[in-house]
Amino acid sequence: MQGSSSYVAHNVFEDNFQNAPTSTPIFVDIRATPVIEKNTFRNNRSRFPTTIDGAAILIQGEASPLIRNNIFHDNEGAAVSERIPRPNASPVIINNTMVRNTAGFRRRFVPPTFPPTGLVVRNNIMVDGQFGLEVQGPSDPAPQFTFDYNLLSGNEANYFRVGDQTGTNGNISVDPRFINSAGNNFRLGASSPAIDAGTELLP
Repeated sequence: MQGSSSYVAHNVFEDNFQNAPTSTPIFVDIRATPVIEKNTFRNNRSRFPTTIDGAAILIQGEASPLIRNNIFHDNEGAAVSERIPRPNASPVIINNTMVRNTAGFRRRFVPPTFPPTGLVVRNNIMVDGQFGLEVQGPSDPAPQFTFDYNLLSGNEANYFRVGDQTGTNGNISVDPRFINSAGNNFRLGASSPAIDAGTELLP
């Protein structure tokens, strides 16, 4: 996706194979501002599962997508990855459920001296994968973007090369208590601690 806005909703992206960095199920580039919502991304495979390029949704440049209310499960690579952040980029990743992926959200390291971006990662559930939040490059004590009200639990490492954000800015680490995760029913059970644990604040 490039340029003007697009709307991508109510689709299932499954069993795709990413054999090049730009052949992800969704690639967002060059000031694109799509709304991507209410889709399911599942069982996608990648030649690059552990690199910045491997993702169900790959963002780069000044792209500023709104990614909300999607389900990502059992994908090789990250659910969402931002590989070349730019100062004018303002992606918003909010209210998504990410289960058993190589990573929930992955981003290239951005030095603190780099002009800040408007990236917001909020109200997401990232569980039972290899990493929840992953920064590729030097370790960073804190994300250089807004990361709040997320639930990370059951990953091999909830935070990789970035400081543990549990207990900070509304981020928690508890079992979300899905109705039936093994059966891919990721609705929250009645006793889920994730209910009302997020925020209604929108970027």
